[in-house]
Amino acid sequence: MDFIHIVRPERAGVFEFSAEEGTRAHDMPGQVPGEVAAARRGIAMEALARISREFGESRVGSAARVIVDGPSDESDLLVEARSYTEAPEVDGKVYIGDAELAAGEMVDVVITDAGDYDLVAERA
Repeated sequence: MDFIHIVRPERAGVFEFSAEEGTRAHDMPGQVPGEVAAARRGIAMEALARISREFGESRVGSAARVIVDGPSDESDLLVEARSYTEAPEVDGKVYIGDAELAAGEMVDVVITDAGDYDLVAERA
């Protein structure tokens, strides 16, 4: 947690340890119980979500060039996009309220809102 609070990574994930058969860690003594690992992961992810939201909020009002990935699963009125700072499938999305945009289209947007991991934008 000290690392998270000092470094304040804009994007990060935390995973619980899982003992993989055939690895040295599988049989190491002093394994943390699963419920403790889950609780620790939850605490870390809450801190990371706050940091991610703060980073997103710092981007509100800024311009970005995004590539449209396609229609959103959230609403027929939205498309999902990403800028060069969002990796596909692992980082948050940029939601744009313009269902006419086509997948692969590059669009200039202005960030208008931020959630824990995702951003909302409108065409510039």
